[in-house]
Amino acid sequence: GVDAKELLSSVSQEARGEERVAVSMDALQDLDFASLGKQHPPLGRFLRPWKPRVGQASTFSTTIDWKDPVALLELSRAILVVHFGVRTWEVPLNRLIPPIPNRFEYLCWVNELLGQSPRELSAVAPVTGVDIGTGASCVYPLLGHKAFGWQWLASEADPVSFQHAERNVKSNGLEEAVHIIRVEATSGSGHFDEGGAGRAPGPLLLALRASGRAAHSLTTTDPTFAFCVCNPPFFSSIAEATGNPHHACTGAEVEMVTSGGEERFVGDIIEDSMELGRTFLWYSSMVGKKQTLKHVLRMLRQRNVADTRTRVVSENARTRRWLVAWTFHDLARTARDEDKVFSKKRKRADTLTSGAEKEGDDCSDWATVCALPRELSFEAVLERVQAVQEVRRFSHLEWRSTLAGEPVTQLGLAIQPPRVGIGISVFICGREEEAEQGTSKPSRDNTFVLELQITDHGTQHGWQLEQRFCTGTWLRGYQVLVDSLPGEIGRTNRRWRRLLQQGHLPAAVAASPPQGL
Repeated sequence: GVDAKELLSSVSQEARGEERVAVSMDALQDLDFASLGKQHPPLGRFLRPWKPRVGQASTFSTTIDWKDPVALLELSRAILVVHFGVRTWEVPLNRLIPPIPNRFEYLCWVNELLGQSPRELSAVAPVTGVDIGTGASCVYPLLGHKAFGWQWLASEADPVSFQHAERNVKSNGLEEAVHIIRVEATSGSGHFDEGGAGRAPGPLLLALRASGRAAHSLTTTDPTFAFCVCNPPFFSSIAEATGNPHHACTGAEVEMVTSGGEERFVGDIIEDSMELGRTFLWYSSMVGKKQTLKHVLRMLRQRNVADTRTRVVSENARTRRWLVAWTFHDLARTARDEDKVFSKKRKRADTLTSGAEKEGDDCSDWATVCALPRELSFEAVLERVQAVQEVRRFSHLEWRSTLAGEPVTQLGLAIQPPRVGIGISVFICGREEEAEQGTSKPSRDNTFVLELQITDHGTQHGWQLEQRFCTGTWLRGYQVLVDSLPGEIGRTNRRWRRLLQQGHLPAAVAASPPQGL
């Protein structure tokens, strides 16, 4: 077969007259959209005014519509052109549009890992990485070559994505540095069959075999590749993939969904790595759920992989991801606390002063519930919030506030009205009651904590209510409550309209109904 080093030309970036770009992660994490729009005019038409939420340390006043896939595409293109010197870049709207800061942060972490093993890295010349499932964007090879001068072998199973990835490489003149390899689609193929007769190759082995590269044995002394990266299909069903109403979802099913979800896909890469051994200096992958990261680390421990590293990606961004890397080389143990997500020093103080125990993942993004007219008093707003407890869909709802740690029954007595622009939070703790042997017994496994923030935006904008999921495992109960909140608090749903028509609302409420009634 053709050797990988013959596939990936050893002609250096400097020899071709190219210069590496110097990009600051800080600049990418807090983007100045207005400035970016001036440098890349096509982005300008998607910009809109924006006021940072209370507590957000940003001085910028523009943003984009995060639900508009065309705007997201233009934003990613602008970052690539302005910050990374990419000439042209096209992705169809029915394929994944990658968030560039998120992807670049992954590669910066890989670069840190490589810097911790200079002796082993010297055996890989030029520094070569493998991108498992590069997608139509081919974003990892483009970023990695522009910023670090890395060579790439990138695999892709989807024919549409494969064609666009090749086009993005050729249009930027990177044919000598980036090679796109077409592979067959997999569906959890890397697991042993039920009879234990053998194991089909996983996504990493498929990429190497398709490139003509024979797999090395576990006894290989020096690495052939510096690393592999992967943005796996996060979901096990299309319903799960399209379940977030607050973000545009442009990916095709082949990119987002795989049998067994991301956990099984990364498990296949782990099995491949067990066969490839020291062929790679570092194996790595991104995951979309913190729980998946725990399961992946357990799989690695079960296979006696001692040297693992983890990292949180875009910790303060709209969407949080996690990274995991492992190696079979005897490297100096220089792992820092920030290289381990579950390091004791990384554990954050519980921000829920209500004392609710954190049992699940970290808080999700804020989502708007509704707006109420400023003519309503703060006490009236709280009364509407408390009235949600009358919805007969829950066995138990408990209310807590940031200013009073004990459960309260009259929220207006426990919370002081917020000042203009300052939000007050109420934590709603939902618990499902499970019948056990004829009795009603609370189940700690069926709980959730939702934070509801009430903000006074003055007479012009009125009261703004936002919510976010904080912790727990009773996701169905949380979703039912979230679906109920706009109609219940805004009093625009059928139940409240019927009460208004029947004259059952309190006189003060009926005399001044909110807009929409």
